[in-house]
Amino acid sequence: MEIKLKKLLRINKTSTGAPLYIFEVETASEEALAKFKKAQGEHYTTDKETQKPVYMTQFPSIEGTELKVSEKSGKIYADNSEMEKTLATAKALGCEDAVKAELAKDLVAKLLKR
Repeated sequence: MEIKLKKLLRINKTSTGAPLYIFEVETASEEALAKFKKAQGEHYTTDKETQKPVYMTQFPSIEGTELKVSEKSGKIYADNSEMEKTLATAKALGCEDAVKAELAKDLVAKLLKR
């Protein structure tokens, strides 16, 4: 779809206390941006400071992850299949905890740079 999570802007909390990850979105074309806006519908929003489109999710994702439109629901979702494959492989090899620790360390390092 040519839409990716460009940069994690911040992590807010929902009314229930769950994390809400807010990413700046990068689109490859005006057509891709139009598809993103349509799929987001009333949830489409931009960052107040940069005016760039944002994607909000309660599920952690990695910068650079592709966003896709579900054929079933028409909604946007982050395609985390690569991360899921990595974790499944790590589990099969018996090193799941080590891989999770590395992913967490990478996320924290990115957050501290902000």
